[in-house]
This record gives sequence, C-alpha cells and structure tokens, in this order.
Amino acid sequence: MNVEKLDLAALKALDALLAERSVTRAADRLGLSQPAMSAQLRRLRELFSDPILTRVPGGSAPTPRALALQAPIADILARVRGLAEASGERFTPRGLRARLCVAATDYVAHLVLGRIVRELQAQAPDLHLDVRMADRTRVRERMEQGDVDLGIGSTTVPTGRLRFRALYRDTAVCIGSRAEHGGREPFALARFGEAAHLRITPAKPSFFDEALDRALDRRGVTRKVALTVPDFMIVPDVVRATALVAIVPARLLEGMDLRELIVAAPPVDLPEMPVGMYWHERTDRSPLHRWFRRTVQESLRDLRRA
Repeated sequence: MNVEKLDLAALKALDALLAERSVTRAADRLGLSQPAMSAQLRRLRELFSDPILTRVPGGSAPTPRALALQAPIADILARVRGLAEASGERFTPRGLRARLCVAATDYVAHLVLGRIVRELQAQAPDLHLDVRMADRTRVRERMEQGDVDLGIGSTTVPTGRLRFRALYRDTAVCIGSRAEHGGREPFALARFGEAAHLRITPAKPSFFDEALDRALDRRGVTRKVALTVPDFMIVPDVVRATALVAIVPARLLEGMDLRELIVAAPPVDLPEMPVGMYWHERTDRSPLHRWFRRTVQESLRDLRRA
C-alpha cells in the first residue's frame, strides 16, 4: 500500500463506510453525493488491495482486513480532531454539521432523549444525532470499533480504555397488576418468592434484576421466572395484563398511567442504580466530543436534583 496516497478524506470515508456498512448511508454521514462516496470506495479498494465491503444477504459487510482497520482509523481521526484544541482553536457548535452516535437501552432513551435533543437543537440545529438501542455489554464492543461515540446506561467503574461520568441515579420499584392481585400485597417477601416473575434481559439481566437475585439468594429465596423480555418499555403493559410481577427502575414509570398497577418498594434492600455516560479514551480531548458530553450532562441536570 502507498501510504502517501492515504489522506484525511480517505480515512474519513473508510471510517464512515465501516460504521454504516452502506455507501448511501456513509455518503449521508459525510454530506457527500453517492457517486462521490462510490469513488472513495474504489480508491480505498485500490489503496488497500482489498474489497473493504462485500455483498451479503440483506446488505454489505466489511472484510476481515477492513474490520481490523476500524479501531485504528477511529483512533487516528479522534487525534486529528483533537488538534483543534491543542492549537487553541475555539470550538463553536453553531453551524456544526456532524453526525454523532449514542447507544442506550430503551429505558434510558425514554427518559433522557427528549431532554438531550432539546438542548442539542438549541445549540447545534444542524447536528444529526443517531440513537441506537444497545445493552451495556454490546456498547463497549461498539465503542472499541468506533461505531458509537457515547453510551448512556447503568454501569460500574469502567475498565480498559473507557471513561465514565455519572449522570443520575435511579431506585428500584416492584410492579404488579391491580386487577390480578386485588387488594393483596404481592411484594411481601413470602408472596414475592411464590409469584411468577418477569425478568428484563437485554443480553444479561438488568442491574436491578441481578441485584434482586443476589439479595434473594442470601435469604434462600429463588424467583420463579416465567417470562424473559429484552426491553424495558414493554414491561408495564405485560404486567398490567397478567399476574406476573417485575422489578423496574422507578423512572421508567414517569408519565405512564399507573392506575391499573400496584407500585411498591422491593421486599429487600437494593442499591441505587448509577446511570452515566461512557466513552472511549480516543475522544477524550476531541473538542466536538467534549462539547457533546458537557451538553448531555447539562441537559440532564434536573434528574440529578430529583
């Protein structure tokens, strides 16, 4: 490969193609025409002597060599963006034409997305925010690959090359159907252990489901899990229509009609769930990403006070 022919435009095109896995979407991401992006792909194929993207059922997929380039290319571009700060250039979001990707669970998106977008629209109306549903395990992988700029969700102290900043905390509540359970309290420990449970498991059990199972295990109680679902937002409707009980973040229920639900504290003490944003260290010094993280934090200040 002739390294001298590999310029910034080629790196940006390769980064977009690997993230989007589509010439059309990559062109949209960079504000190029589709013919211009196709020309960049042909050039990249010549430079790397590799197809970069290959046809698969349902679309395109990166080649193994292209996937191996994804993280290093993302690192290089983040360092280039950081040069603006190092040179003393002042970052201003007004007129910014960029695309940023946020990954979150449906619970987090339900709670924070409106607040974040309102603030972003006020400061950078031309910014394109791409929100993707992802659990806390997949987000780490996608950040390493450079697909995701920011993750928002429950997490513990980060490891490796990820950074973390707390945004707010949430508490656990148990919910059950008022019609199914009548006037009985289904959340006393004895009844709770006998009840049929719904567990939320995007890829692994949710923060509160894990904490609850540990707490019950210490008391010799094992839940009877009758249903496992991947998303938070469907839980209230399922519980409302069945005799199942579930444990959910209290703020999941904000704005919902709770008249048909029993909402109560869990029968055991559970820790609060820290919700924060996490990002890859490669974007630590990027003026764009620093502004973005600061804006996200400011847009959620009411949740910190609540």
